Amino acid sequence: MAASKFDLMAVYATLVNKVQEVVQKCNESGITTDLSYMSWDARQEVNELPNQDLIGVADWTFSENEDHLPDIEFAIIVSVVRDANLFREVEILNEIRKVCVHPLKPEYLVWTVTDADNNPFSQLQVTSFDILPAGESEARTVRQVGISLKRADYAR
Repeated sequence: MAASKFDLMAVYATLVNKVQEVVQKCNESGITTDLSYMSWDARQEVNELPNQDLIGVADWTFSENEDHLPDIEFAIIVSVVRDANLFREVEILNEIRKVCVHPLKPEYLVWTVTDADNNPFSQLQVTSFDILPAGESEARTVRQVGISLKRADYAR
């Protein structure tokens, strides 16, 4: 029996790549000029973070049922500095939503999972999207977006 391509590295890389798409869109569109990817699960003190806008995957979980169908949940954490009215934060959150929710129809989007050679082999469908309450430190806001994914052919 051949090893499954659907491994944890492929799943995690898909999550990181989607967030990197948001970073690129936000920086290119001028929403922010210094948004950078941050590995939040590496855990750092909030007051020791770089003095720039940050975004990244956090708290991801992977559950697999008896049929080996994945159920993935994770957060994207957005942390902005010097955004008193939070307009930049909301624009970044909107860019995250655009990779999860269809812009014209009330439906969730599908993400392609690729293997180590960048060949597509599966799809994950977003099954829930939640913008959660903000936290705040002295220097920055921190907000989480909760996202759930299932293999697309079993998502409904």
